[in-house]
Amino acid sequence: MVDWNEIRKEYIRGGVSYRELAAKYGVPLKNLARRAKEENWVGLREQANHKAATKTVEAVARQNARVDDRINRLANRLIDKLEKAVDELDMKTVTMKTTMKTGAAKVTTEYKKLDREKEGPVDKGGLQQLTNTLRDLKSILDVRSEMDRKEQEARIAALRARSNGADDDDDGTGVILMPPRRDADDGE
Repeated sequence: MVDWNEIRKEYIRGGVSYRELAAKYGVPLKNLARRAKEENWVGLREQANHKAATKTVEAVARQNARVDDRINRLANRLIDKLEKAVDELDMKTVTMKTTMKTGAAKVTTEYKKLDREKEGPVDKGGLQQLTNTLRDLKSILDVRSEMDRKEQEARIAALRARSNGADDDDDGTGVILMPPRRDADDGE
């Protein structure tokens, strides 16, 4: 007795042709092709492929969402640290060195501590580092634009619709269904 369910499942899983299945299970190719056409095995295989593709896209979307969440959490922490660093930069006490010549060979060097909130130079190096960090952070957060997300959602919706059989028209897969060959030695 031929196990048609097993043959159909193997065909739907993919990677095998009608001819290979007929040889493997000892079934005439004509009979297998007729049964496959009656039960729409090609359509079932396509539907299974679309469902697998949809699951893959959804898994990637979930992973991307997790990464986005992590990036946003880290970005918020980094922004907090940047604010703290700016505050510290404002509060930093700097040492100002002044050198004065007071005669032919006499040089006087004087160090004076300045409170940044009251007077004194800005730590341009520290300010530049903070600015660069903030610029990098902004570019990381802008990686995914709203248009990219909408496009991804549209693709997922289209794949879901196709996997649920909502797209019954020719989808351009290039699969051509041929009528079974009539061989003289094929019999039931």
